[in-house]
Amino acid sequence: MASKMSNQAILRSIAAVYGGGQNSVDQAMSDALEGLMREIGCTRISLWRFERHTGSRGLRCFVAKLSGQPPVADSTLLREEQYRDYYKALVCGAVFVSNDALIDPRLLAMRAVYLKANKISALLDIPVMINGRAYGIVCCEQTDMPYRWSPAQVLAARESVTRAGLLLAREPSIRLGEIESMPIEPF
Repeated sequence: MASKMSNQAILRSIAAVYGGGQNSVDQAMSDALEGLMREIGCTRISLWRFERHTGSRGLRCFVAKLSGQPPVADSTLLREEQYRDYYKALVCGAVFVSNDALIDPRLLAMRAVYLKANKISALLDIPVMINGRAYGIVCCEQTDMPYRWSPAQVLAARESVTRAGLLLAREPSIRLGEIESMPIEPF
């Protein structure tokens, strides 16, 4: 594994390059996701946000990135009524850890549709929390074989996502009241 940079170093590096006009927004996002992947030690990362359709809540992926490749747009939708066990575990735990996603009973419903289709074998999902509500999920994934997430990886993911949530909460262009969210139980 490459040497890890601190979260602050990753953010400073991206800000310096982007602020200097050297990168596009897409490149800055790619750099941020790649840095987060290195920090956590995962092979794939995807970003999701909550949305509501005809009274039903869901998580919609909007970008996914494999290590060393550019991010790709994604529009996978995981509806709460289809994946109740996953949602329940996420809401009750404020973090979702699955070392072997293909045999995890909480993920049974998404095996064929999402896990196998993307070669995902382990998940570490962290809600993007702002004022006690989750606005989305950062999903750290391992591909091709089961993987045991260490406490250090879980902590690194939580710290990074918490910092991202704080940045989003301070961003004046984001109107949190207009974005779908859900409460997450305290951990």
